[in-house]
Amino acid sequence: MDFYFPTPYSEIFPSRRQPDVYIDKKDAIIELAFLPFVRMRHAIDDKLLENIEDFNDMVNLLQRQIRQENHHVRLICSDLTLEVNNVTVPLTRMNFIFYYWMAKKCVEGSVVRYDFEPGDSVSMTYSAELFVCVDEIFAEGTDEHITAIEDLESRFENGLKKRFFDDRKVEIKEILTQYLGVNAPSYLIEKIPGQKANGMKLQPNQIEFG
Repeated sequence: MDFYFPTPYSEIFPSRRQPDVYIDKKDAIIELAFLPFVRMRHAIDDKLLENIEDFNDMVNLLQRQIRQENHHVRLICSDLTLEVNNVTVPLTRMNFIFYYWMAKKCVEGSVVRYDFEPGDSVSMTYSAELFVCVDEIFAEGTDEHITAIEDLESRFENGLKKRFFDDRKVEIKEILTQYLGVNAPSYLIEKIPGQKANGMKLQPNQIEFG
């Protein structure tokens, strides 16, 4: 593919890729509006793209998505999804429970220490908190509630384990990146610089439970 800026006058010469084909610079057409968005095309959900009618709509949507003050997540317990700027992100049952727990810690102004070991008081406290989250997410006695409790019990015989913690972080990062593209980092769970702890990048007022 040859790329030339159009000129006000005719200038004919052979193509660099096909010497037997001649090109007139005057006939060149450039759609500059689309060039800046080549690397960002995966940052917008396909469902939102369907509603974009012109270049201005594209710019306004991107501006809303990259402004930190507009970052907001709503955790919807009824279907185990996250709602982020009109994008619905589905999570597995266990990943939703974990994200719910981390979001609660953030709203409470807490972080999760990473210096715990299986069976110590910290790991036992954290596993107990996850059981509380299950009670808040699922109606007691329902199949979903019973299954979630049994799943946690099978994993937390000696409290929360780092492998479980790390697996959740990785899986959640993968699904958020898939659905949110370049906007995913603002919604991740990450290590806190200078501390042996993890927390949400969002602020407490950017988290809503539904």
